[in-house]
Amino acid sequence: MLQVSAWVRRRLLVVTGLMVSAVVASAPAQADVFWVNFDDPSFSINDGTAGSTFGYYNNSADVVSFDTVSNFGIASMAGGDRVVMQFPLFSGTQGLVFNPNVAANGGGNFLNQYTMMWDLYFDEATVGPWMSLYQTNATNSNDGDLFIRNSDRGLGISGEYDGRVELNEWNRVGVTVDLSLGTARMRKFINGVFVGTSTLGGVDGRWSMYRQDLGGANYLLTDNDGETSAGFISAFYFEDRALSDSEMSAWGGAKAIGFSAVPEPSSAGLLTAVAAAGLAFRRRRC
Repeated sequence: MLQVSAWVRRRLLVVTGLMVSAVVASAPAQADVFWVNFDDPSFSINDGTAGSTFGYYNNSADVVSFDTVSNFGIASMAGGDRVVMQFPLFSGTQGLVFNPNVAANGGGNFLNQYTMMWDLYFDEATVGPWMSLYQTNATNSNDGDLFIRNSDRGLGISGEYDGRVELNEWNRVGVTVDLSLGTARMRKFINGVFVGTSTLGGVDGRWSMYRQDLGGANYLLTDNDGETSAGFISAFYFEDRALSDSEMSAWGGAKAIGFSAVPEPSSAGLLTAVAAAGLAFRRRRC
């Protein structure tokens, strides 16, 4: 057996510490985060930047309702019972509206890099042919920008639909968007699992989003001509960067806690780097 002196052990700890520091330093910086829990009519909003706004589009507060999952008689979600919002098939003048108070990114004047996630439930008895998830047109006067297509329950836009959003159960649906890239700018996830990509327009194009100081609006769960569906929403998440696949995976599926608890970063990469450092050092000593 190879005997390691105290001096060697100290040096190994130094090398390992440097590797740990390098891995931690390379982790992505936390961007501006905005999440909403739909547990009462005024919502529970966490705004990492302060000044972002979220609310009802026109008279939408009059057509939604709030109650526990169990009282609505729908399937439970991981972590227990909680209050959620039931919404109807919103018309073109209804829905939810939000404006993040963040800076432009991705090389343009709008938000060209972002992540969004929704905790959603659609009932087989009331679901429509299409389920619009968001709309970047300031007056909601054209098609929404991401749909669930009920014929196969795929997630996407412009004919590129992937994965399957199941009915009669809770799903965490998410996308990461980076319009500064050349291709496959939207990556799509269902319950933390990557399901496919959609190729979008470029910087400051159709899929770029308004930031608050531009005076426009971004909408949720609506479409210009009613290509949406009745359903339930438990939580919504927005961040002004495109999360990595591993970060999206860490969020997993819909949970009663919503997005209140940030997932712990994966330690797998850190452990691998530490092990590699130790192995390389031992090989040099052999």
